[in-house]
Amino acid sequence: APDAIEVRRARGDQLLARSALGAEIAARHGAPYWHVLRSDLQAVLIAGAEAAGVELRFGERVEAPPDGADLVVAADGVRSAFRAALGAGAARFTGQVAWRGTVPVDRLSEGTQPAIVSVRVGPGRHFVSDRVAGGAAVNFVGVVDGPRWSGEGWSAPGTTAELAADFAGWPTPVQAIVGACSSPVRWALLEQAPVARWSDGRTVLLGDAAHA
Repeated sequence: APDAIEVRRARGDQLLARSALGAEIAARHGAPYWHVLRSDLQAVLIAGAEAAGVELRFGERVEAPPDGADLVVAADGVRSAFRAALGAGAARFTGQVAWRGTVPVDRLSEGTQPAIVSVRVGPGRHFVSDRVAGGAAVNFVGVVDGPRWSGEGWSAPGTTAELAADFAGWPTPVQAIVGACSSPVRWALLEQAPVARWSDGRTVLLGDAAHA
């Protein structure tokens, strides 16, 4: 439960904006603001689905609504096979790549990564970091315009040296995360042209399949 969101300028680390979270946001909305590690969220959703009697089958390839299905929710990403049935074209590369990684807090100097959401912005790139796993790890994403790489996939391996080159000269907290990340991955950001509708009969699109 981060205390705040801070936006800073990469040059000089100047604070541009701060929005309180923590107790203030919980009082305002009647619920806390949480950051959750994706694998932890998936575990909760799987446990809930199984408790409700849902049969989960992994590794299946589905290219058309199964016969007899009452409802098909197609959350199959930006390259959705179901989206194509609604007349959408192919996904296109935005010219941006997102670096991603998670670093244990004990690899970082004390005080380097406070319990807040940090957003640092600079020309043609930005870097976001936040705590996950009960505060034991720092998750980050660093988005870069005009990259040298535009490969496929959302978790292609990169190197710490390449990541460091993209954020050379950025403030100490960014350098600390970058230096502590031994296996960063990169993700070519794609987009789709909007479509007039997100459903067709008993099939409905969800997530990046609908609005990447």
